[in-house]
Amino acid sequence: MGAFKESHGGELRDRYLDPTAAEAEKQAARDYASWDLAKCQLCDIWTPDNAEMVIDSVDISPDLAAHRILAKLQSMGVIR
Repeated sequence: MGAFKESHGGELRDRYLDPTAAEAEKQAARDYASWDLAKCQLCDIWTPDNAEMVIDSVDISPDLAAHRILAKLQSMGVIR
């Protein structure tokens, strides 16, 4: 076995665009379909159906949200 192994999938590809191609993609992206969502709609997208805890961070501070998360983890016995 050599020092370098074959990549999983067979071939490594450079996924970065050169500056000219990147700018062309940015220009094209301006024509993509889009819509604006309210903060509560964004939360609905990412909330799993069986979440053990849901934090509505729109109406509380990050510190209070963190406190509630830590308290829940403590009550579940995950942390002390």
